[in-house]
Amino acid sequence: MNNYAVVVAAGSGTRMGAGISKQYLMLRDKPILAHTLLRIAKLDFIYGIVVVAKQNEIDYCGNEVVDKFKVSKVVDIVEGGSRRQDSVFNGLKSIRNRKPDLVFIHDGVRPLFSQMLFKNVFENAKVYGAAIAAAPVVCTIKESDDQMLVKKTVSRDKLWEIQTPQCFSFDLIFKAYLDIYSADESILLTDESMALEFAGMKVKIVEGGRENIKITNPVDLIIAEQILEKENFEL
Repeated sequence: MNNYAVVVAAGSGTRMGAGISKQYLMLRDKPILAHTLLRIAKLDFIYGIVVVAKQNEIDYCGNEVVDKFKVSKVVDIVEGGSRRQDSVFNGLKSIRNRKPDLVFIHDGVRPLFSQMLFKNVFENAKVYGAAIAAAPVVCTIKESDDQMLVKKTVSRDKLWEIQTPQCFSFDLIFKAYLDIYSADESILLTDESMALEFAGMKVKIVEGGRENIKITNPVDLIIAEQILEKENFEL
């Protein structure tokens, strides 16, 4: 199958306070983004990878990540947008003429996924047309009123913390994005599957691992190192 992955790496990472975009911070001997791309490149059901980077970091991404660490399967590095959804849409548009069957969307700063998770999401996307990784919510959830007083405790039985990878029929997700941009460009998508929700389509949840963290602040880097030490990830 002609499947692609769009890896979103256009964030600035201001919460890191490191003076460099978070995706280029070092995790052991490589930038976080290099770990992510190298693991995706090992998946035999993904034909090509598109990286979405900040406009002023495209050359850096190519030279210091893709070329330096010999990442295979990268077919393009494209410019990101002002919002995550704009970056994703740019990535989708860049592969439209390649006529993909399925497309994965994955965070560039989420390098600790298992290959089995990608495989499970892939297999479910083939059946349902859309599948997303998620972890069950384990914390107690409260809903507040406008005065920050507890309104009620929300049952967490059917609540999920959404992760990536997310995998879709390319035709379905591309049309869903087109429809949203045509209807109202101010609509904010906090994850890609929301585009299908707006279209009234079903999305399959696949349980992901707790180690599949998104590295967004300094504490996450420490946790990532501990996960690598404990789980003996092959990065």
